[in-house]
Amino acid sequence: VRTKNGRATGVAPVDGREFTAKDGIIGALHPHLLGKMVDGLDPAVVHDAEATQISEVGCFTIQAALNEPLKFHVGDHVKAVMIELLPNSYDALRKSFDNIRYGNFTDPPLIGLGSLTMHDPSRTPPGKATMQVWDYVPYKRADGVDWDTGKKAYAERMLAHMGKYISNVGPDNIIAYHSDSPVDM
Repeated sequence: VRTKNGRATGVAPVDGREFTAKDGIIGALHPHLLGKMVDGLDPAVVHDAEATQISEVGCFTIQAALNEPLKFHVGDHVKAVMIELLPNSYDALRKSFDNIRYGNFTDPPLIGLGSLTMHDPSRTPPGKATMQVWDYVPYKRADGVDWDTGKKAYAERMLAHMGKYISNVGPDNIIAYHSDSPVDM
């Protein structure tokens, strides 16, 4: 990141190109690398960035191709870009996050999902749909199971939980899916 008079003015990637900015620079820099990538930072800022503790919480995702759009038990009016299947009490939500702080799974799963084909059916053949699902998970599992071994079981756990809210998330509707654990991302 190029700086001048205490302001970021551009970037210079390793390939030798340079880009200047009129109003600002937006970047996704790892905090531990901030001092190496931005010249002229206050040493206290660099120290604090290097001391940042990286979260041990990751994300587990499922990308699925469906034979038909999702059918929610509550009716056809569910048409949001992002849908969250969360506990209906703040206390239960906090307890789920407490579980994950100690390497355990959220209970219940804190499912977020999207089905962009609800809004743009041209993304699939006629009548078909897609589904993107995510849940918060520990990077390192407290049960000692590595993610490569436990990935399929965790995806099935998520889909089973979703069945409480959606009638067609079983094998009859899921043509195929791909899942990623935190170690895959």
